[in-house]
Amino acid sequence: MQVSLTKRLSIMFMLAVVGVLAVAGLSFRQLTLHHFEEVDRQILEEKMTAAEQILRTAGQGGSFNAAFPELKALLGGHQDLYVVIEDPSG
Repeated sequence: MQVSLTKRLSIMFMLAVVGVLAVAGLSFRQLTLHHFEEVDRQILEEKMTAAEQILRTAGQGGSFNAAFPELKALLGGHQDLYVVIEDPSG
């Protein structure tokens, strides 16, 4: 049974479109995941730098109790973010 030229061209065009859309979708997904990982990493680095500065200031004459509200404001608004602060003796 011979398939007409129109049907064959339509099927080839459809397969080409499906292939291009699949590759575009997978590429978009990977690029999106990479972008959000980079944004998360950047935010965490900024939080770490700010927390280090707050703790450095508290260690130079201030007290940790005075720095606690500032640390809580900086780090408290993120669920699934846990912070452990240790003094030099552990």
